[in-house]
Amino acid sequence: YWWADTSVPYWYRGKALPSLHSTVHVMALAGNRNPRDLNFQWQFNTSVVPQSSGFGRSVFPFSIEFPVAERIQVTMKDLAGAFSKTVALEVEPYSPHVGIYEARPLRGAVSERRLTQFVGPSGQSYDFLAVPFFFPNDRVKSLRYLWRLNGQDITGDFEQPWLFTLTSEGGTSQDQLNVSVTDEEKKSISVSSPLQV
Repeated sequence: YWWADTSVPYWYRGKALPSLHSTVHVMALAGNRNPRDLNFQWQFNTSVVPQSSGFGRSVFPFSIEFPVAERIQVTMKDLAGAFSKTVALEVEPYSPHVGIYEARPLRGAVSERRLTQFVGPSGQSYDFLAVPFFFPNDRVKSLRYLWRLNGQDITGDFEQPWLFTLTSEGGTSQDQLNVSVTDEEKKSISVSSPLQV
């Protein structure tokens, strides 16, 4: 079993996927055997990791530093030598992404549908949320949000930079909204999402 320390919104029902520079934990379970009674020898790609191996060491954490699949292998043995099992898996990093969702005052994010188009009555205000997925959790606070409306950057200091309020004028109009999310520590990690309003 494995799990990744990456960001997902509270309403997301899927698995948080690993991305570059995130931490992944792998757990080995041997049926109903007590992990404290087993000796775990972990391998990362082709190298044994002695500092993570030993009796009861059923969890192996590692950081994804390269955009390639990493191979994790573990051999489990009991002290008497009556039980021995080796299993392996590969963990591949995914690209983070950002989605735009409508936000309503009493409901919050309308999470059922990621927006690419939005239609509403003119003369009203609409709130949109930029929701990042699969960024390392320790980098979420360093994410920079840049909104662009009809090709123009929206600049300034905002208390909630992930929220954009669009006030439409009367009559029929069409606007192009775009948000970019960049990891300020690793500027090469940048994703964007467009929305036609």
